[in-house]
Amino acid sequence: MNHTKLPWKVDETSWYIQIIDYDGIYVSTVDSINNPEANAELIVRAVNNHERLLEGCKEALGAMTAYKISEYTRSLLKQAIAEAEKND
Repeated sequence: MNHTKLPWKVDETSWYIQIIDYDGIYVSTVDSINNPEANAELIVRAVNNHERLLEGCKEALGAMTAYKISEYTRSLLKQAIAEAEKND
């Protein structure tokens, strides 16, 4: 299954909050009473970092299996964690 082009971003140029893809194409509207901006940012960060998180987890699993954690693995996990923890 394919999804729209990454990265996604939050578009707050209209009266409601939208998530748009790389080409500016509408993906979704975040319609929430409680913190819609924060919810949209969380969705965008999760989607944009999905592949990196998955790659890091797979690498970590391989390293754990061999009882050895490589610098590459630590780097992937650090990058994924940093992106997931961003709070702009």
